[in-house]
Amino acid sequence: MVSMLALAAVFSSCSKDGETPGQGGPGAITGDTYLSVALGGSRSARTYAANTAAGSVAESTVKSGYILTFNAQRQKLAATPLDLTKDIVLDPANQTLPGQPSGNTGNISAGEAIKVSDATKYVMIVLNPTPALEKTLKTATSFAELKDKALSDIADVVAAKDGFPMINQGVFDGTNADEGLIECSGNLFTKDNMGSSSTPQEAAKAKPVSVVVVRLVAKVGLSTPMQEVSTISSPNAIVLEDEAENAAIFLDGWLPNTTNKSYLPYSPLVYDAQNNPGKDLSIAYRQDNNYPLSPATDFDWLKNATPPSAWNTKSDPVYVIENTMSVAGQKVINTTKLVLKARFFPEDFKDTSDASKSETWFVFSSDSVGTHTELISYKDMANLLKGTASGSISADDVKMIQNLMGEIAKKASYVKTGTQEGDYDALYSDLSASATPKNPLDKIGYVAATVRDMSDLADYPGAYMQIYYKGICYYDILIKHNSNIKDKLVEGKWGVVRNNWYTLKIDKISKRGTPFIPDPTDPDIVDPSNPDENTPNEGTDAYLSVTVTVADWTTWEQGVEL
Repeated sequence: MVSMLALAAVFSSCSKDGETPGQGGPGAITGDTYLSVALGGSRSARTYAANTAAGSVAESTVKSGYILTFNAQRQKLAATPLDLTKDIVLDPANQTLPGQPSGNTGNISAGEAIKVSDATKYVMIVLNPTPALEKTLKTATSFAELKDKALSDIADVVAAKDGFPMINQGVFDGTNADEGLIECSGNLFTKDNMGSSSTPQEAAKAKPVSVVVVRLVAKVGLSTPMQEVSTISSPNAIVLEDEAENAAIFLDGWLPNTTNKSYLPYSPLVYDAQNNPGKDLSIAYRQDNNYPLSPATDFDWLKNATPPSAWNTKSDPVYVIENTMSVAGQKVINTTKLVLKARFFPEDFKDTSDASKSETWFVFSSDSVGTHTELISYKDMANLLKGTASGSISADDVKMIQNLMGEIAKKASYVKTGTQEGDYDALYSDLSASATPKNPLDKIGYVAATVRDMSDLADYPGAYMQIYYKGICYYDILIKHNSNIKDKLVEGKWGVVRNNWYTLKIDKISKRGTPFIPDPTDPDIVDPSNPDENTPNEGTDAYLSVTVTVADWTTWEQGVEL
């Protein structure tokens, strides 16, 4: 469940001495027009998400901010720094927005009136801008230029060392289009329209304009404990069925993958008449900068050639950049996901005295579509490499297994002395769970995935070998923005949206993962279980059953099956 933190910024008039285009220009302050600002943590009722949750102190702290004003043509008039001591009212204990974090009971109050240009019609608030975003606020001449400027300072945004960047949430107008900016012409006050108030400033504070701001990041995590599956108790217990029934499975860690390398300061809201007819902004979908069809180079990928040195072993969430897609873009190659690292030992291959000490095992497929697939234990592989056929494995199978293992050994730098032949006996010996290998074998599953049938045996088109070294395997968990959408090919179903918190929970495991990190961008992987650039999010084998929670932050639940 993901709960989205919506932060309310309330303004009562529009104009302040600050950065303007210059005397006489479109943003010059020629009169006495005022607006005041009140910021707070919005706790509005949700009609869709199951729960919401306030942000932490770190997620809600305000360290800097800007008020941007625009004229009727949405040309920027000014980008003026906010004085946090008077322009907005923060909780004095934490310098957070009132109502954030949870338990903070501060009231939303208007700050001192801000002087703005009398040409002001729209307003935007930006809090805690990164240096790159701050530069864009200052240099953009229009809202169109600001919202279409893709930025790539990802580390500054997700690390949030100077506070989490936040910006207008947006609003749907009467035609279901996204306004982005907040119209504030009815909240501007001068001496000519201040009514019974003694000053325009007083009038401005009495009639603020409300602006909701949201963080630019999404938050993702995996709540399932990282331990042996059989020891996980309710409510996190995992159902094991089919191939996984009675298997020994250890969950070792997780990391986000396919994360966006750029972001828009403001991403437009998407109106969804079917799944969000009430225009609940807390769960609305958005269009990011690579929304239509995203090239794989737009994302950061976990790479098998340089595997991660550390994996998250706790449920603490991490921050990622928004990543959304059109219906045509709903493919594995475009979708932000979690990769789960595990150890999987089939029932017949696990050590009955200590499952964690179970041996390496193998899968041999005689063709690319798995017509003849054999699971092979470490012990049985020794006989096959000696040329001994057994059971359903024929003499020709043995020859192909030797061919494949020899090629894998060669790629892993196991070569027979004085030859160019792969030394599969030496590789086999080092693959033992108790061995100290002469060559690093942390990537051996990936190396095997780059090898296919190199022989001229006609009965083995595309034969391949999978090596589950010490049982290590990986599962892709694609993240759904809206788990309540059941139909396929529906806009808004997949991806991660700013200010949403996605907590995934593994419900069921029914099969082994792949012995390499799935990567449709890697041309060297020839294992057919690897997704390709056209693999859709729907209709593929379900590896994991996940429950996703969207949490002042917005909370969702997604079920994942492995």
